[in-house]
Amino acid sequence: MKKITISLVIVLTLVLTLISCQNSAPLSPDSSNTPSNQLPIPVKPQAIQETHTQGNIQTIDLYPHGKTPPPIKPTGETKEFNIVAKKWEFNPSTIIVKRGDKVKITLLSSDISHGFAIPEYNINQEINPGKTTTVEFFADKVGTFSFYCSIPCGKSHLQMIGQLIVE
Repeated sequence: MKKITISLVIVLTLVLTLISCQNSAPLSPDSSNTPSNQLPIPVKPQAIQETHTQGNIQTIDLYPHGKTPPPIKPTGETKEFNIVAKKWEFNPSTIIVKRGDKVKITLLSSDISHGFAIPEYNINQEINPGKTTTVEFFADKVGTFSFYCSIPCGKSHLQMIGQLIVE
């Protein structure tokens, strides 16, 4: 008898819950249709993708409803570096700039063909011996980024790395 009573209470509770759910107004993102005792369901804005290309730098902006955030403008100065690539090192192996600086790197190989890559800045250039290669970009991301040789150049190729530090 006790089990039947408990079962009936559970069933009645479920039925009453279902009835009360059917009688309440649905939530709507439009606040004019929302009952005063309920909050509207937030609607996530759709993102629009836009690609910008400046020199050899390509960025993708995602922003809601076509409202573009203010662009990051070069506010610093132009920082110039000369980097020599040789088996199996870059000299200098660390360069430091500030966010907002324009960076100009002149690359020279003193022995064989090497590569110079910074994936976060979409840079991947071949460096041929006897020729200078120039890479320019805008340092708009803060952090420490590895640059490395992107052309296999021998037994210690994987150790041919350096660092770009953007403060």
